[in-house]
Amino acid sequence: MKERSYSSLTRYIPLFDENQPARWRGRSNGFFTAYPAAVDRFVDAVCAFVAENADMALNRYHALLEKRGIKWEQYAMPRADVSRMDAQGVMALVVEAVRAERFCSGALGGFAESGCLRRWLERLAELDGGPSSQEDDFDF
Repeated sequence: MKERSYSSLTRYIPLFDENQPARWRGRSNGFFTAYPAAVDRFVDAVCAFVAENADMALNRYHALLEKRGIKWEQYAMPRADVSRMDAQGVMALVVEAVRAERFCSGALGGFAESGCLRRWLERLAELDGGPSSQEDDFDF
């Protein structure tokens, strides 16, 4: 498997500060939730990572999670123990959370508010060799 960096995603760890859950509530018009621009940039970064790393087969995120015994359920995914999970499994969780927003407006915010997205990104930073030192201007 090729060597890769997850810094394009782990740079968003500050976005998931547990003291700021309101930023994930966005604005809803009944049909969709409009998140702040920083969230849109995070989603774009996840999509770009998937496209640039086709060898990880992240477009099969659902099957990758099933292989690891994780069901696509609102409560099962946040409880997934990623402390020893490989990068492909952690990325499958991230991708599934991002894709869930397409089917259920507000789903991504729910994953963020539960703290699991931060844990998943922190695991990716750990797999990269430590915390991401790069911060973004998130325009909160």
